[in-house]
Amino acid sequence: MTQDKIDVKQIMIEVEKKVAEKMKNPEYIKDIRRLEKMSIKKQADTNVYDLYSLTFLEKRLAIPRSTRGGLFSKFANMFFVKLYYVIFKMFEPVFNTQERYNRALLQEVVKLKEKLGIKTLEQFPYKSFQERFRASKEEIAKTFPLFKKYIENKKRIIDIGSGKSEFLKFAKEQSVKEVYGIEPDSNLIGYAETDKFEIANKDILDSLTDHNINEFDAVTALDILEYLPLNYIVTLIREVKRVLKQDSYFIVQTIDPENIDSYKKHFDPKINKFIHKQMLKFLLEYFGFIKIEEIKLDSNLCKYALVAQKP
Repeated sequence: MTQDKIDVKQIMIEVEKKVAEKMKNPEYIKDIRRLEKMSIKKQADTNVYDLYSLTFLEKRLAIPRSTRGGLFSKFANMFFVKLYYVIFKMFEPVFNTQERYNRALLQEVVKLKEKLGIKTLEQFPYKSFQERFRASKEEIAKTFPLFKKYIENKKRIIDIGSGKSEFLKFAKEQSVKEVYGIEPDSNLIGYAETDKFEIANKDILDSLTDHNINEFDAVTALDILEYLPLNYIVTLIREVKRVLKQDSYFIVQTIDPENIDSYKKHFDPKINKFIHKQMLKFLLEYFGFIKIEEIKLDSNLCKYALVAQKP
């Protein structure tokens, strides 16, 4: 008996269509129909985050065809288009349209997964592997003092990939008033101090969209990016910038592929890809972060750390 394959990409498009229809936005619906007509085969790496980024990040203004002809009409349209974007930029923090759509889309995807009963069945005994080879608390906390000046006495911070809450504990010792964590790994969350800290055990992007614009004084992502696909990281950087307050810092620590010992020391089967330092700097600059600095770490750790500021 043969089993039909599930066309995940088509499912994602159907989800986006339903969300667009619920929002009653005709421009989104048109974009979805155009996307349906495209050859999906040409974009083998397309996932829900790509579809969202490519289709909806650029806001479009529909100009009636009857006003497009003539020199005066062209100048008038150019003026009104620019005026539209200036006004939209002024009120973006208030209306926050894009963030609401992002949240709605991710919530629909989560509901769809639950409805289809999609589960990850792992053959590899990862829990046992993790318990044997995960670094000790002392080794994990070795770099924490280098980040002290960026978080001490802050009002609210969030740690992405908080593990067993090691950094959350350190942040509390630095007089941070409110400390939050995100840890998608159910095994690690079982060891975390959830009685002391509020830690979300869910998808990182899904959790970030639950938070408001300009909410946090610092965001940290220590030893987590290497586990994420590149397109996911791109969307993550956008979300981090959204939730950060002005002049606040995004602190990143990850494995250094320029250090040859990284390939000997870091053999976790769940690692997706080592992120090159120059690539990460480029992405942070491209999406608007400034004053990107490298924090010097012990070379024996085979890692690097970057700190970037939201303007």
